[in-house]
Amino acid sequence: MKEPTMNSMFRSESFHQKKETEYLDEVILRVLHEPDVTLLADALLSGASQSEPLFLEALQTPQDPRYHAEGSFMHAHVRTMLCVLYGMQKEKLHLIDIEELRRLKGYEGEIEKLEETIKENIGLFEVFALMHDAAKWACIEFTAPVGSLGEKLGFNAPFTYEFDVDAKKRVELRQAYLELFHEFSLAHRNETSSEVQKRFYEVYRINIHYPHHAEAIYTPVYSAMLDRFCAAHRLSPRDRNILEDLIGHHMFFNGDFANVRKNVIKRYVHLAQKRGYDAELFLDLLQGCLFFDMVCGSCTFNDDGCVHDATSLIHCLKSEHDFAPKRRAEKEALREIEAIRMRNRAFQQSGLDGIALMEFLEMKPGVEFGNILRQIQLAILEEREMPPMSSKQKKEIEKRVGRYYQILFNPDV
Repeated sequence: MKEPTMNSMFRSESFHQKKETEYLDEVILRVLHEPDVTLLADALLSGASQSEPLFLEALQTPQDPRYHAEGSFMHAHVRTMLCVLYGMQKEKLHLIDIEELRRLKGYEGEIEKLEETIKENIGLFEVFALMHDAAKWACIEFTAPVGSLGEKLGFNAPFTYEFDVDAKKRVELRQAYLELFHEFSLAHRNETSSEVQKRFYEVYRINIHYPHHAEAIYTPVYSAMLDRFCAAHRLSPRDRNILEDLIGHHMFFNGDFANVRKNVIKRYVHLAQKRGYDAELFLDLLQGCLFFDMVCGSCTFNDDGCVHDATSLIHCLKSEHDFAPKRRAEKEALREIEAIRMRNRAFQQSGLDGIALMEFLEMKPGVEFGNILRQIQLAILEEREMPPMSSKQKKEIEKRVGRYYQILFNPDV
């Protein structure tokens, strides 16, 4: 395998070497079959369920296949998000290797920065996955078209959506839905879970909504549960408050970025400034939440099966660019300066800088040495041929090049 080149390194401190792309659907399907990834996701879900009975109930929330074809219940939604998160943590996937994102030319820096932000905030995104839809269980609503089987069975009862109003009716319909779905599943036990979910909807036409579930994070019950999850994940008070606002607004993300809309970015920047957050960090975390929730954790049915859509994330990235194109250019320039600084540091520490090579090659300053130095460093950076040298010198240079990559990929060594 070829060593990474500086062309890929300029984009991020992660220095990930680009490889052949995979479509988003393929990436998610692959990650969901990685044993070490799924083990982590299942362990977190199990532990959270044991510590929080309300969360255990939330995982049983029915899902509408028009929006959440990844599984019949919310458990599938949250588990998918966690699997993608742990897949990134374990280097099983990289955002820049997703075909839909690789096509976004000129945004490589933003995409790498998003991945870096996610990896630096694993605990925060774990809690987001656990808490962002936790109130769906309490806010659930069922509707069904007139004349459908669902309507005939009573699944067409609008509520006022206040937590202490119509609660009894909501609980009764929720239980009736679970029992109806269970009976249907038993009669179709030879079909896959996604097939059962799709067929059930086609038969009964029961639509599912969760009005105001995002804003419920500001109510005492869910705010307290957020406190406990944040404490368990050792998140700072600042992270806890940012999470609360990200959860409280997450249902707006998909609609806000159904198109490229720079003015929406201004609204989120204003929110961050009003709360006292770093606006740039808040936008980065927002993009991460959108990616896990709307892009990876949600899918819809079409003729090819369950498909995921990265459009909202792409529109968000473009909206941020259009909001402050000059700032984006400045950030990219700073990233490149930092990459050059790290490259020069690695050259120096591995004995490939001018002073070390002059001593090793027993040469004096001048045009001849300058050309040799340039050839050696370009050979490393751009995979060119090394200048002629003895086998002993070549062996030592190869040793130093190995050290160079070790330093570059592990700056703390």
